[in-house]
Amino acid sequence: MKPSYYQRVRTSVLAMIPGDAQRFLSIGCGEGATEEVLVQRGARVTGIEIQAEPAQAAASRGIRVIHAPAEDGLDRLDGETYDCLVFPDVLEHLRDPEAVLARACESLEPGGAAVISVPNFRHASVLWQLLVKGEIRYETAGILDSTHIRMTTRKMAERWIRAQGMTVESVVYHTHRRSEKWIRTLSLGLLREFVCRQVLIRARKSHG
Repeated sequence: MKPSYYQRVRTSVLAMIPGDAQRFLSIGCGEGATEEVLVQRGARVTGIEIQAEPAQAAASRGIRVIHAPAEDGLDRLDGETYDCLVFPDVLEHLRDPEAVLARACESLEPGGAAVISVPNFRHASVLWQLLVKGEIRYETAGILDSTHIRMTTRKMAERWIRAQGMTVESVVYHTHRRSEKWIRTLSLGLLREFVCRQVLIRARKSHG
């Protein structure tokens, strides 16, 4: 049986984590499977999680968990600061993702990093439904997950990031299916935004 969304270790997110980061804030940590890897490396991790059962599971993994919506959880950090923020596919679930990102960045140390993963609504499957079928059919997972209340793209996420005075360091386009990887390769990357299902971004807060 495949692990659920809350149980998965997000290796693509871990690959974006700066090697020197030791104090993490993960907004939408789920059951803490990804964050547990950071704890095992000796890091201190605080997670904010709205769902009760995943929050309890994350707490059992050595993560300090704040069981609350993101907006409320950020108000309960007690002045703590972090050198890395993690947003593992959570911004699309928020009514005002830019405001939450801005609030979280207040707790980020100068020179600290943010790792953000968002679904890519420019994927060909979404465009097919809009332009050809004329309707969107929501699903239980994926880009068109029925719990997504905001559309997200690379440019949108980068705009939210830059609005906080942060600099984008790295962008990774994550493709899941072999056919999508072939199309991306054969197009020399020109079609990457239409075949990638997730976009991962690492950004850095200025030292000044």
